[in-house]
Amino acid sequence: VEYGTSDRLMVLFSSKPAMRRDVFDYVTFVQNMPHTKLYLRDAHSDYLYHTGIEGLTNGIEDTVEFLQYFIKKMGPKRVSFMGMSGGGFAAALFGHLVGGNPDTRVDDIHVQSSVTFVDPVKRDQIGGGERFPGMFQNLLDFLASRNEEPRFIDVSRIAEANPGAVRLMRMYYAEGDQTDTIQARNMSGFD
Repeated sequence: VEYGTSDRLMVLFSSKPAMRRDVFDYVTFVQNMPHTKLYLRDAHSDYLYHTGIEGLTNGIEDTVEFLQYFIKKMGPKRVSFMGMSGGGFAAALFGHLVGGNPDTRVDDIHVQSSVTFVDPVKRDQIGGGERFPGMFQNLLDFLASRNEEPRFIDVSRIAEANPGAVRLMRMYYAEGDQTDTIQARNMSGFD
């Protein structure tokens, strides 16, 4: 946590490459912004935050509960989630899950080259979308090892189940990159 002004909270989710370099995404980008910033990353990046935040939470539900608690405690006027790649998946997923609670709104989500689904059935139906080969299966195998249903593998389904949870979601992607395009297209049914 980097404490700043209390009027805005920025929750910043790091990507797999940032985790490999043992850094957080966005540090330079937001360094001159006066807001409070919460930097999060997934130590087990193949699982896209499904294992929780190391030393803090143990899964998706725990992370949602922590974020709701943190937002309530901080009491900001504006809450923004940001992430890229797998961090974009987390920003969009948690933004819709956390923002679905009337006590913890999420005003805006900004994602870049974001993963929006890790469902191999959907991937096969639309013809691509997996940047790191095997990642989808790795996550499904992990969930099966814990006897968990794969409930959080498609952000479009989570957004659909939580209408109005987020005021604004912006996606930035590389138009010439097939994986980026397919992942972004998964969210095309939303404003």
